[in-house]
Amino acid sequence: MRYGYWRDAVSKLYGDQPVQTPVFRTVHDAVHRFGISKTWLKRLVSEREHRGAKTVFETVADVEKYGEQAYACLIHSHLEALGVRDMHADNAARAIGVATAIMNFSRSLPVLLPQGRCDLPRDLVDKHKIDLETLCADPRPTPELREAIYEFATKGYTRLCGVAEIYIPSSPKQGFPALLAAVPVKEWFERLERADFDVFDARLQRRNLRVLWQLWRASRKGTWLDGSNYRR
Repeated sequence: MRYGYWRDAVSKLYGDQPVQTPVFRTVHDAVHRFGISKTWLKRLVSEREHRGAKTVFETVADVEKYGEQAYACLIHSHLEALGVRDMHADNAARAIGVATAIMNFSRSLPVLLPQGRCDLPRDLVDKHKIDLETLCADPRPTPELREAIYEFATKGYTRLCGVAEIYIPSSPKQGFPALLAAVPVKEWFERLERADFDVFDARLQRRNLRVLWQLWRASRKGTWLDGSNYRR
């Protein structure tokens, strides 16, 4: 019922009588002012619905595909609002979406494990020999979990470095504000590294105002790449 409501609301956004809530009135205005494609909003709803019905992802590639579909669509919409239609910018959006999914799947573990759930893809769990039954009964940063998180997060962080090194130099400059969505993700990955890939570290759950300065610096420099990288 919830997703049915959202599907209906998205359809009404493109008509003359949108759903009368403050959020949808604002989105309706943006859609008609900037010509944002219906495809992105429909995909956002459908992918979240698919995710809600899926209990576990089998592979890291499945998580990456979900990130490209569910998270990147908002960046694609932002690019459209900025008047950017560019292949390199779209590739950057997909990579940022992948990194965002990896961050969110990792960050949710301290909340989900006590509930008997795990968002790590099954191939990582098997590769690092994580005993999920024991971990759910006693959630803690085991060596096996740290190694899995390190491998998982490194994939996301590498995507962000690739965006800064490859796609941004080839993308229209007016699209860069949409790609700043990568900055909070990069900042969280770097805090995770400083916590030695312990997702239970309380500092990772706190709001970090330092990211505002990083956003300002990235917007001035035109990149968020500063030479830092994971070291193991």
